[in-house]
This record gives sequence, structure tokens and C-alpha cells, in this order.
Amino acid sequence: MIKTIYTKFTKLFPAFLMTVIFFVSTGKVLAQEPKSVKKQKEAIEKAKEARKEQAQKAIDARKKRHLSIQDKKTRKRIKKNMKKSKGVNYHERKKKFFLFRIFD
Repeated sequence: MIKTIYTKFTKLFPAFLMTVIFFVSTGKVLAQEPKSVKKQKEAIEKAKEARKEQAQKAIDARKKRHLSIQDKKTRKRIKKNMKKSKGVNYHERKKKFFLFRIFD
């Protein structure tokens, strides 16, 4: 009798285990996020964007101040070089990674 119970158990246990794992794993996937979590994520995203914007403004202000400190000849030379570099696309001149060159 014990032997028959044991054999039934060993046959059914893997199927039982798989169904339990399936239902436990799909529960979290199909569940919707609460609104508070969505709002919190949106607020975090907005804060990140605001920080990026603020950092970019600070960088621009520092660049402007750096230019204002330079004498007139230096400013002209800097502006001339900036125009040159914008005109020529640096990434097109740069060599591609050797694997891309081999298999191209």
C-alpha cells in the first residue's frame, strides 16, 4: 500500500510542482501596477529630466563664462575651430571598428 502511494506521488509530483511554479510566476506578470507606483515613476522621470536640463544649463553658462574671459583673438580662434569641426562630421572620418571593416 505504501509502495503504491509512493509511486503515485512520484508520478504526480513533477506535474504538481510545474503547475505551482507556473501560477506563482504568472501572477506577478499579469498584475497591473497601482496608480501610486505609476505616479511615483513619472515623478522620478520628471526629476531626472529636470536635473539633466539644469546640468546642461550650468555647462552652457560655464562655456559662456570661459569664452568671455578670453581675449578677442582667442575667442575668434575658438569660434573658427568650432565652425570647422561642426562642418566636418567627425564620426564619418573616424575609422570603424576592425570587425565592421572586415565583414563590411
